[in-house]
Amino acid sequence: MINFDANASYPLSPLVRELAEKAFAEHANSSSVHRAGQRARMLLEEARESVRLAIGASSLDQIIFTSGATEANILALYQAKFKGVPLAISAFEHSSVYMAANNLGLPAVVIIKRERAKQLTAEQLLSQLPENIGFISIIHGGNESGELVDVKNLAEAIKNSYPNVIFHTDASQVFGKLPLSFRELGVDLMTISGHKIGAPAGIGALIAKSGINVAPVVMSGFQEGGARPGTENLVGTYFFGKVAGSLKGELLDRKRTLENLKEAAIALIEESGLPIVPNFPEFPSLPNTLSLSINGGDGDDLVVACDLEGVLISAGSACSSGRPETSSALLGMGLSKEEADSTVRLSFHHYLTESELRVGMKIFFECVSRILEKQPIRKRA
Repeated sequence: MINFDANASYPLSPLVRELAEKAFAEHANSSSVHRAGQRARMLLEEARESVRLAIGASSLDQIIFTSGATEANILALYQAKFKGVPLAISAFEHSSVYMAANNLGLPAVVIIKRERAKQLTAEQLLSQLPENIGFISIIHGGNESGELVDVKNLAEAIKNSYPNVIFHTDASQVFGKLPLSFRELGVDLMTISGHKIGAPAGIGALIAKSGINVAPVVMSGFQEGGARPGTENLVGTYFFGKVAGSLKGELLDRKRTLENLKEAAIALIEESGLPIVPNFPEFPSLPNTLSLSINGGDGDDLVVACDLEGVLISAGSACSSGRPETSSALLGMGLSKEEADSTVRLSFHHYLTESELRVGMKIFFECVSRILEKQPIRKRA
């Protein structure tokens, strides 16, 4: 398989395999008072400190481990319900934020819109907010579009006009691909994910600025500072911490590799002569992500065709795969329904070689041609 779907889940870091035996050897409950429990607690806190350093949080900020970015997003948005304040989210959020906003029973939900082919500005954001707004969530790196949103500028503008508003960002696609500093962003809450950087699936974190008391969705325990009860995922946090800790020495190389792969893919697309149109080319973007509209094609059909040929791509968020609805994030960025339905995402990982890229892109182009010619979707003999 050639994986062009790294935004759904990044390949496991070699560190995970290397350290697996040690991680499972300390498989005790970190809340236990005996020695095994205390060793587990030490590993848990070491992981927390590694994540803290990797995302530029201070020693007073809280690192709340969760089961992943989706749970972290839900926990973040739950604070608006707990406080009983209106919530504003962008029209191009990850599906987990969009669905949480519409299912938490909030006093009011404001969807922040934008102009087509234009980034969301502070002026546009402020103009759409009600006077009693209490919570805002704006994604930092678009998981489908690849757009890099200027969250720092938006947060600064919000804090100047609404100093008591809680500002949350989902940075799970930025972490591990670009330098990221929680403190420099100026947000109150930030979501990150383990399996987007090479740790196993099932671990993520919500970062909370000091002074922000995070209320739990489920109230039945004291773990994670009372914000997320239940026995911690020691193995997951251990790997999360180790992979996060390794980023400092390799992040720039990762970024450079991803940028080179993306540039090579764009060049191949231009050479192909096929009606493949990169979406949002004018926006700052993640170094590994391409959102592509196939004029006259269907994105879901293309995903299936490529899969049968051994190339993994995506049409929309993996968290909402299998759903027939058009991507709300792409519609929220101004694409028409036809454009959104014809869109696929290619997202690369830094382990991908240039030769694998070329082979994968060749297969991708062949599948595009078959889809456009309305040929049956089946693996060739």
